[in-house]
Amino acid sequence: MPIFSHKRSPLLPSAILALPLLAAHCLAQTTPAEPQTSSSEATLYRIAGHIVSATDGHPLQRATVQILRTKTYKLEASTIAGEDGSFAFTNLKPGGYVLEGSLTGYITSRYDAHGGYSTAIITAAGVDTESLVLKLTPDADLSGRITDEAGDPVRRATIALYRESSETGAVRITRSRNAQTDDTGAYDLAHLAPGRYFLSATATPWYAIHPQLTPQASQIGIVDALDPSLDMAYPLTFYPDAMDSSAASPIPLKGGDQLELDMRLTPQPAVTITVPRTPEQRDNNLQFQRKVFDDLEQVNVEMRGSATVSSFVGLPPGQYVMKQMHPQSGVATGSTTINLTERGTQIDPPQAEELANLKLLLKTSDGTQLPPQTTVALVPRDGRQTGAQPLNEKGETEVKEVAPGEYYFVVSLPNKPYFVTSLIANGKTLPGNNLRVTAGATMSVTVIASTATASIEGFAKDGATPAPGALILLLPADESSRARLDRAKYVWRDQSDLDGSFHLVNIPPGRYILMAIQDGWDLEWQREDVLAHYLPLGTPVTIPATGNASLKLPGPLPVQPR
Repeated sequence: MPIFSHKRSPLLPSAILALPLLAAHCLAQTTPAEPQTSSSEATLYRIAGHIVSATDGHPLQRATVQILRTKTYKLEASTIAGEDGSFAFTNLKPGGYVLEGSLTGYITSRYDAHGGYSTAIITAAGVDTESLVLKLTPDADLSGRITDEAGDPVRRATIALYRESSETGAVRITRSRNAQTDDTGAYDLAHLAPGRYFLSATATPWYAIHPQLTPQASQIGIVDALDPSLDMAYPLTFYPDAMDSSAASPIPLKGGDQLELDMRLTPQPAVTITVPRTPEQRDNNLQFQRKVFDDLEQVNVEMRGSATVSSFVGLPPGQYVMKQMHPQSGVATGSTTINLTERGTQIDPPQAEELANLKLLLKTSDGTQLPPQTTVALVPRDGRQTGAQPLNEKGETEVKEVAPGEYYFVVSLPNKPYFVTSLIANGKTLPGNNLRVTAGATMSVTVIASTATASIEGFAKDGATPAPGALILLLPADESSRARLDRAKYVWRDQSDLDGSFHLVNIPPGRYILMAIQDGWDLEWQREDVLAHYLPLGTPVTIPATGNASLKLPGPLPVQPR
């Protein structure tokens, strides 16, 4: 969850897959509990300590330090640290507080932050809240120049910065920042957090001239450029000089680093693609993408069309995914992978698959009426969520022009979490929340949903000692169920607070395993072989279908070492 949300990543409740109910030890959890004490007898507390640099521990004088309440995330108080980095907040009521610091040249951070999670400061008897050390990491800068084969600056080159992260339990490399070079070919990526990065650059040669369609277009419809040496393109280049992201060199950045990395772009003969057109095709029917690390990225291609062909010019050689798009819905109806190596290439368009139409009926598992404003969305397994569909008074809606593939449903209502327990597709009951849509099908689907309001709260401890800052994981107990899930969405996480407390919310009925892992924030817990080390010492939990859905652990949750 984003850093502004204190520490816990909220569940996508409507996308939760219900699990079979089996007897097991029941656990529970919630957000940091606010002690219930009358104002006349309330004990007042202090939150105090020092704010320092995470790199060398020197005090950060004049840094801004503030606290927010964990329940509301409203600002409670703010102060400026002294010359020795000291800060103090007094006369505080019992409860949970978010401690945050900021200073120019440093990454704004919360206490013991890990990605979108942090440790809340709990003011309660027996908890030391007066000797805290809030650490801020200096930001890093990455700059350099992009030049061409002659050593001249490349103006208006597009710079992409990618960051490696395992915050969702699997190592992924995703785009984090863009920039553009100025007239001197210089770029500057400032205020970067420490991490492992990758860099790419791409541009269009200033002198490039690409083929044109002739008025008397032949079947191919292309004439050569007047000078083939001008029909050139810069390939997408990864630091230092790789043409494919798999060969890119990592760039480790530490707090306070100021790195200068130059790159040179070398032009290659551009590729022109011609694709035969049918009368009903439109200019935007075809899209091109390329694989960059863990994602497919859109490629901007210059297109020229005639009545018989579509021509795409100026592409650098390389491997692309060409997608046939439906002209009305914009969904991909077919795709093919092409390896472009030759200057003039004629390609048949991907074979378009017939789209499906779905009639949906949403019901609740207990037969209660759906609240107004409830919506349902059909989401492809690759995560490209479609628009939410409103329901009529009978809970019905229709989703048209659905591409074949694997989908799940998201049921949502503001401030009320739902999860899907089962589906009924063309009269056949399907356990869980997975629907296979076939080409050209007309499907009648009943979505059975229920609210997910259970919570689990407890205390993570190392023996008898509270364990703040531990990774708390709740995941399905059944291995086959875990294998079917997108664990970034279907696993509940939290970070234990200063007193070891944690709180997981919006959990549907089912059997789970609960674990606390110290220093587990870069653990690849989406991998079953990694989980195998921790599962035997996990605590089994059952969320019942009925009865009290707010569970509290009867004893401490043991913290496992990394």
